[in-house]
Amino acid sequence: MRYDYSAQLRDDVSSAVHTAFATAGIVNITVVAEQVRIRNLAENVALEDIEHLVLQAAQLVGAAIEFDGLASLFVADDDGALVIPPALVDEVVTDAIEQEREEAFIAEQLAAGASVDGLYPMNAEWKARYAAWQR
Repeated sequence: MRYDYSAQLRDDVSSAVHTAFATAGIVNITVVAEQVRIRNLAENVALEDIEHLVLQAAQLVGAAIEFDGLASLFVADDDGALVIPPALVDEVVTDAIEQEREEAFIAEQLAAGASVDGLYPMNAEWKARYAAWQR
């Protein structure tokens, strides 16, 4: 793997990643790398090296990423990484959004002085309060 990539190549990678993320909400590492490689043929950089640069750039912007051949969703942050099979993506995203809402509610209640007992995990009383809070 090379480490002396030109500023032009690095700028192209960064721009391509930002564009892909802004338009699709996800960066397909293989597709973006191939587009960058074609635009920069004169540099004679291997596709694998450009894929590495694209992956780094996508991680820097916190973009969801996918790999063309796998068709799975790959998400990573400071807490770890997760690979989600295509058949489960909608369910996992829906559940994750709901989990974030619940945790925001719980944090708000704890900040207001509520006890964690019965609140986490939520018992029937707290679930009713949560449902009302969502409205």
